[in-house]
This record gives sequence, C-alpha cells and structure tokens, in this order.
Amino acid sequence: MLSKLEVAALEIEEMVEDLLTPNTVNYSAVEYRRAVQMAEKIGFQHINDCLHTEIAETHCDELYTFNKSDFKKIRRLTDLKITIL
Repeated sequence: MLSKLEVAALEIEEMVEDLLTPNTVNYSAVEYRRAVQMAEKIGFQHINDCLHTEIAETHCDELYTFNKSDFKKIRRLTDLKITIL
C-alpha cells in the first residue's frame, strides 16, 4: 500500500523492520460489544472493520484506510477521524 503512495522501497523496508517489535493492543469486551452494535447497523460482513474502528477510538486520534466502501459506512457511526486514502 505504501507503494501506492509512491514511498521509496528503502523507506518501506525500514518501516517494515520496525514491525518486528510491535507493542500489541488488546481489546476489551466493551470495545467488542460496541463493534457488534456498529456491525448491526451496517451489516455483519464488516465486523472486523467495526472492531478496528472501536479499538482505534480507544487508542488513536485518527484511522487511515484504503477501504473506501466499508469505511464510508462506518464513518457516519463514529466520532473518530477516518481518512480514506
């Protein structure tokens, strides 16, 4: 995806290297329940995107995605800033 943004291969390699030591984020039952409620509104085929959104609401100020079709639906259900690339 970074290549779509015309990021140089060396820069991508450096960024990917940083992924070897991630700080993982767990989610709670509260976030999962909110994701299920969101999925009820837009269809359960998008439950993973709904869960990503709920986790991002807890840990982030903004979510970036290339997934225009799903996140156009999700965007209206959250206060999280969603940037579609």
